[in-house]
Amino acid sequence: MDWNNISCSQCGLINDYSIEVKSGQQVCNCNGCGKFLGNKPYPFVYEEMRMPFGKYDQELIHKIDDIQYLNWFYDNVTKCKGNVRAALKVKLGRK
Repeated sequence: MDWNNISCSQCGLINDYSIEVKSGQQVCNCNGCGKFLGNKPYPFVYEEMRMPFGKYDQELIHKIDDIQYLNWFYDNVTKCKGNVRAALKVKLGRK
């Protein structure tokens, strides 16, 4: 979805929506009719990503030097998804 050009299929408004954070997602609704437009992804900023739990809980991923732990975390923690997984990929140089 192109978030720079959103039009409501119900009322026709263009780029007129509000964003509310619900359950960790950015929920977008039309300001005109209230129709759900989608969940907008958070922008990925590598330097701001923190470990969500574990040995390095809430530490910035790019500052963690324990590569062995980060590799283990990436390979074994199945609930590691989204931007955290992307930041680990960058840090570890994985594709």
